[in-house]
This record gives sequence, C-alpha cells and structure tokens, in this order.
Amino acid sequence: MTHLDQLKISNDLSLPIEAATWVISYLAKRGAGKTYCASDQAEEMLKAAIPIVVIDGMGIWWGLRVSADGQHEGLPVVVFGGEHADLPLIPEKAAEMAKAIVESNISCVLDLSGLSKRLSRKIVADFLDELYKLNRVVRHVYIEESDMFAPQRPIGPEQELCLSAVDNFVRRGGNHNLGCTLITQRSAVLNKDILTQSDCLVILRTLAP
Repeated sequence: MTHLDQLKISNDLSLPIEAATWVISYLAKRGAGKTYCASDQAEEMLKAAIPIVVIDGMGIWWGLRVSADGQHEGLPVVVFGGEHADLPLIPEKAAEMAKAIVESNISCVLDLSGLSKRLSRKIVADFLDELYKLNRVVRHVYIEESDMFAPQRPIGPEQELCLSAVDNFVRRGGNHNLGCTLITQRSAVLNKDILTQSDCLVILRTLAP
C-alpha cells in the first residue's frame, strides 16, 4: 500500500483508509495520551484529504492548525468558538453551521469549552442530526469527552435528546459516509450501546473494569 491508501499512526502501525468511516474509541485515564493519539489519527486523515469535525469540550484541539514547533501554520482547520476562534459558535445556529460545513466541505473544530453543559449538549444534538441528514462525502467526527454527550444513564430530556443524536450518528452514520472517534477517560459512564459499536478499540492506561 502507498501512504495514500493508509493512515500511518506510528512508525510501524497503519490503519486502512477505510477507517475514515469506522467507529473508533479511545479509552484511558487522564494524561495517558488518548487525545494525542486521536489527534495524530486526525492529522493523517487531513493529510489524506478527508475532512474532519472535532467536537471539543476541552478547548485543546485548536492546536491542529499550529505546527509542532509553534512557529508555523499547521493544518487547514477552522475553529468555531473558544479563545482561539476564527468564527463565533452560536448555539441557536448549530444546524445551520452543519449545513455550511457540508456545503463548503471544510475541516473544523467546535470549541465548546466556554459553554455550559446544557448548551453544549444542545449544540451537539442539533449539529449531529443535521450533519447526518446532509453529509454524503467521507467525513470523520471526533467527540472529545464523549461520555458527556452519550451518558450511560441519561438524566432528563436534555441528556436523552443528546444521547439519541449521538446514538443515531454512531449506529447509522456509515450509511452517509460518516465515521466517528469517541474519546473518554470515563469509560464506565459512556453509553455501552454506543461503545459496543466500535470497529476499533484503543485502550491505554485503564485500571478499572
């Protein structure tokens, strides 16, 4: 295989390009490197001209657009919201934003780190529902701290609505050429109906069952 036919995620490990439409899950305690590994995977997808979307509740994925030495431009990623925003993130326009991303076919980060959990869940539910409806090209979505959006035991209609959107996206997104990477340090509270849809499970430092 040539590099264009694979996602080279380490010196001696590659994933097939078809992994762009897989469900991939990274499970590990904090500081174990799950986000680093997932971002490396994201960089490979961008290099292969596969557009990505990152749902970032931590405010760290904007770094994709900066080089490793911090002195040069990184990868072509538009950041919505957060301290490093290119464009504002307006909760009431999440569906319109998904439509614009599909039409322009850009890669982007939705930085939710400055928003409440309630608003973050509303954005994710509206955004994923619209993206699922409209997308047709191969695209991969990363969901950082995915347990917040897909809890094992949802409490109230707000969490149930968001869980339903993530569940539909993960289960059926492949029909619309959508892949998804779930990242969590709390695997016990990530919804198991969703986690068991994983095509590839990456477990780093995890002590609990």
